[in-house]
Amino acid sequence: TITVYGFSKSFGMAGLRVGFIVSPNANVHEGLLQVSQMRTTAYGVSTLSQVAGE
Repeated sequence: TITVYGFSKSFGMAGLRVGFIVSPNANVHEGLLQVSQMRTTAYGVSTLSQVAGE
């Protein structure tokens, strides 16, 4: 099972693009990171988005 969740609608954070992915399979997780070309959650996310997501 792969769980993809975004905070935009549930927490009134529209436009901030903050979310997460959960997978019990490390290969799936690594593959998704390679496809997205982003290794960390902070890369490409504004400071405001990072603070709001905490």
